[in-house]
Amino acid sequence: LRRHGHRRIDLLIVSHRHPDHMGGVLSLLQQFQVDVLWLARPPAVPYAGSDDRDETDPLAQAEAEVLKQARQRGTLVAVPHALTWSGVQIDVLSPCSSTKRCRAQARSDWHENDNSLVVALRYAGRSVLMTGDIEADAEATLCQQQPPASLRAEVLKLPHHGSRTSSSLALLQAVRPQVAIASLGRHNRFGFPHPEPVSRLRRLQIPLLRTDQLGAIQIEIPAD
Repeated sequence: LRRHGHRRIDLLIVSHRHPDHMGGVLSLLQQFQVDVLWLARPPAVPYAGSDDRDETDPLAQAEAEVLKQARQRGTLVAVPHALTWSGVQIDVLSPCSSTKRCRAQARSDWHENDNSLVVALRYAGRSVLMTGDIEADAEATLCQQQPPASLRAEVLKLPHHGSRTSSSLALLQAVRPQVAIASLGRHNRFGFPHPEPVSRLRRLQIPLLRTDQLGAIQIEIPAD
């Protein structure tokens, strides 16, 4: 961001609370002027697989620290919702409590990964679909609830770093991307991307760009 001359972030979207997604937010809040921060709203009861939501929960602690820093820096923490910003249409697709206009609401029966914010960015007739770490349940619900046009995208940020439990055939066929991007670390201990989603991409002739091989990947959409 600094190399490109940026000192301000209009909208900072945190897909979910795992440290590889939220871990750098404190640094961004401290070093940049962040106008608006989006987080998935917490459910009324614990996430599936969690024992409680007390203050000893490391994810809740990390989230509380981010919220504290945002308040101190004057950043507005808002409920994710559809909007248009400087000509860019931003659509929130999941997790939603309704099939109508989505205002993100984490589901109590889903794990942290499936409660990732799924956001489509649309500009100049092109779309980029950001999927966080969603897995099978959220992918299936997304394909069932959203009309095909909402999921179509030229660029797909591959769900959950290309794990075995994500990037289903149904999702790939619904999105029909021209290119998929896997965000992952070099020699990561999880073995991402898994051979199964890589094989599906190959069968559908969808090129895969990997940050462990290419480094940072930048997508540019011309205005015309």
